[in-house]
Amino acid sequence: MVTYKTLCRSAAFLALAVTAFGQPAYLLASNPVSKIDVVDVALQGQNELHGRVVNNDGKAVSGSVVVLTDSQNVPIVRTFADEDGRFAFAQVPTGPAMLYTEQSQTPVRTWAANTAPPVAQQEVVLSENGPTVRGQLGDIDKRRAAILTAWGVALGIGIYYGTRDVTPPPVPAT
Repeated sequence: MVTYKTLCRSAAFLALAVTAFGQPAYLLASNPVSKIDVVDVALQGQNELHGRVVNNDGKAVSGSVVVLTDSQNVPIVRTFADEDGRFAFAQVPTGPAMLYTEQSQTPVRTWAANTAPPVAQQEVVLSENGPTVRGQLGDIDKRRAAILTAWGVALGIGIYYGTRDVTPPPVPAT
């Protein structure tokens, strides 16, 4: 006969198994990003880097602070975006660098105008879309979050009731 305690233990084991084995499969299936995409930029004129700062709607962000750092994250130069969100740096060295605004960062690889690959951009567009938060689950939708929460609750309830020693009340003597 299946008792309540056995049923709770089985539910807890099932929830634990799905959590332990289902989550790594979910992470593998979601194809997590393993690297940050680098933007190739062709420098113009006297090694000038041109760009724009925009918000989520694509509208210019004026007055935004833009900082260019080298590959070791040492600041090279800093400027402010104008009323059209545009900025420019002169005498930029070629190679890997990072562009920072108040709320975003963009890795770039600068190229001399005559050596830039065909995919290199003439202008960098920086998006002021809020702080970048990176995590293992990526973009998890509400349905998956609800399922994971339900499994967690089932696991907790199953463990609690499955390990609790419940003795039935004594039967009164007649």
